[in-house]
Amino acid sequence: MLIDNFINLQNNSVDTARGGNKKCFLFDDYALLHGNFKETDLKQQIIIGNKLKNDGVNICPILEYRIDGPIDNFGYVSGYTLQPRAIGDCLYRHNMQITEYKKRLKQIAQMDLKFLDKFISDWFAITNSGLMIDPSKCENFFYSDNGICFIDLNVKHRVYPLKTAFTEIISVLTGLGLIYRGTDVNDCMQIIKNTSRLFWARGLVLTDIRDIISHRFDTVLTDKQIDLIIGTLTTENKTDNRSVISLQNTGMDITGR
Repeated sequence: MLIDNFINLQNNSVDTARGGNKKCFLFDDYALLHGNFKETDLKQQIIIGNKLKNDGVNICPILEYRIDGPIDNFGYVSGYTLQPRAIGDCLYRHNMQITEYKKRLKQIAQMDLKFLDKFISDWFAITNSGLMIDPSKCENFFYSDNGICFIDLNVKHRVYPLKTAFTEIISVLTGLGLIYRGTDVNDCMQIIKNTSRLFWARGLVLTDIRDIISHRFDTVLTDKQIDLIIGTLTTENKTDNRSVISLQNTGMDITGR
């Protein structure tokens, strides 16, 4: 199997990244991960991941796995997984320099709405499939001209109401945790506005949009700036916003419900 070749190669190399209980060894086109997992979950993840990839969702599916340890008392085993290496660079990094962060924030702010909608549609396609996204780590999202790719997915069905998805997506897109009051507020506002447009078109009400923005960005935006975002939405035609949404052939409900 292909994975055996990379396991042999990593025996003479040092892991290039770590996260949680995993080690990652990067090669030109592949990523080899070592960690603990439940084999039943892994088999399910491979089936779901390959289907999502075939449907055009931007993920790096697990291709093969190899167990190298016994089952513990909780049903976990240690082993390797092999997946394609994500194209591009991390959307954000926790140790990003401010100049690099500003550049990426501006890129996201200038993102075409269809590009942004693809990211949102992929998000719902993944979560509706039974896989879980970890939005707490900005390194779990890779940005390139081809779109934003999701990595480090896990099997765990989780109900994703619109409010939850909106909260997590605007946090991911703005690199929340890296920003503070006065830092590129215009770009931050543009990202929030664009994302709000697409969620409003999906059925998220304006009062919920405002409450979420106020809560998540209370140290970044003033009430006046938040009112400006909401005011812009109310002057737009909701039907026009909805026409931007490009549904993927995943059989998903665009509302995420």
